Amino acid sequence: MKYMSFNRSCSYACLAYMIEDYDLDYTDKEISLQMKLAYLFYYDSKNKEYLSGAMLQGKRWFDLFLNRHSFEFVEDKYNKIDALSVIKKSNRKLMVGINLKTGKHAMVYCPSENTLFRFFNPHYENDGAADFFVYSEQELLDLLDDEITVGYINHNPKITVPELELYGRLNGYLDKYVVDIIEFCSIEHTLDDILEVKESLFAGLLLSPIPLLEFEEEIELVDCLKKLQACFIRALRQTKTSIRLLDYLNPLELNECVRKYKKSINKKTMLESLIIREATAKDAEGKGYVHYQSWIETYTGLFPDEVMARLSLEKNIQLAKDYPENTFVAIVDNKIIGFSCYLESRDEDLDDTGEIVAIYILKEYQGLDIGKKLMEVCYKELSKYTTLSLWVLGCNKKSVGFYERQGFKADGKTKMLHGKEVIRMIKRM
Repeated sequence: MKYMSFNRSCSYACLAYMIEDYDLDYTDKEISLQMKLAYLFYYDSKNKEYLSGAMLQGKRWFDLFLNRHSFEFVEDKYNKIDALSVIKKSNRKLMVGINLKTGKHAMVYCPSENTLFRFFNPHYENDGAADFFVYSEQELLDLLDDEITVGYINHNPKITVPELELYGRLNGYLDKYVVDIIEFCSIEHTLDDILEVKESLFAGLLLSPIPLLEFEEEIELVDCLKKLQACFIRALRQTKTSIRLLDYLNPLELNECVRKYKKSINKKTMLESLIIREATAKDAEGKGYVHYQSWIETYTGLFPDEVMARLSLEKNIQLAKDYPENTFVAIVDNKIIGFSCYLESRDEDLDDTGEIVAIYILKEYQGLDIGKKLMEVCYKELSKYTTLSLWVLGCNKKSVGFYERQGFKADGKTKMLHGKEVIRMIKRM
């Protein structure tokens, strides 16, 4: 039996129940993790509402999971009389929205030779609810909207990749959300006015994504959102005729939550298209640009201005052309965004040691574990050595900290580069 694991997950529990017919055994939680549901945020311009988490239902969203397994979700719209006829004749499971006393609830029609209509009822485990409901034809008609959508799963072996561009639009929606919510909260509203937009404006950030982010162990982000949620709930409990929500929701904290959310989204979704492979001479322009731009982003203010003024994109590209070997490039959306290089250690005092010669990543792609992945592919190439070494600018605390997290420790050896101390770090394998 498939149960609900998180708030509003009835349609995802239905999906989990339906795919069992195709030998796919997933819970709603496992589906959400595979499709990265916690990191999906969408603005429905037609209905003027912000959606996230389990609020995202239907073909566009279900296919982010199903397409990975060569399936697709098909939706057909009917008036309820025609829908009833379709359900009667169906020999496959169908997802339908049923109007229960508690609200609309996604359920799955289970074909049978019985004249009654048997539906799988998603619910939480051990909550006392029935696993299945059975309706007569008239009972079912009374529970359906006049116009309904009937969904089913179709096998399509030509489909192997979901619509990944959906992930690329999320930051823009979040930026718009911040503007809209602060504008609303800046004006006094009655509690009825606030409750009217609770689902369309507030649930998308303060309710729906939280349990899914807990699945992803986004502890810091969850704590931030729960703090905002508590402030919102406290505001709704006021007895005043009208309130200004900015007196309860701190806009700086809201912006900080959104910033953390965007960072988490970038980290999780950007890596969908990440490719790390060995570099070739054809990668010279991309690698050269990363080398050049990374020096500007990293060393401006650390090295003297006259050193930085001598930087040349053309020289970096030529260097990449001359030495394509022993290099891995990181590629996102067909663009080289980072690289790493390795050799046998060039230090005469080190035996049986491999060296990480360079690792550079464009600033906007840092903090997404891409550097760690570039290090790991070098580790594999240097696995015959018992020790690894690298040199790093001592005053570049960010890079030093990164290498320390990878297990490197300064061994006391130093040298000078452009008047600045460079330290050697060692890692025992």
